[in-house]
Amino acid sequence: METFGRWLASKRKAADLSQRQMAQRLGPSYSVAIVNEIEQDRLDPRDPEMLSALSRALHIEVSELAT
Repeated sequence: METFGRWLASKRKAADLSQRQMAQRLGPSYSVAIVNEIEQDRLDPRDPEMLSALSRALHIEVSELAT
């Protein structure tokens, strides 16, 4: 089973974004380190604020992230 972090990394790469660009899209509260922690499955991004930021950054529905 693919982890959330690996899934997110593949979505980010498919959007042709670096971790730095992803962090910039997420907003000022997010850093490259946070993106890395999520992609390494060391940080669970399942809070509503973070899910909303991720969906905006990747131009996908929050429901796609919550599965």
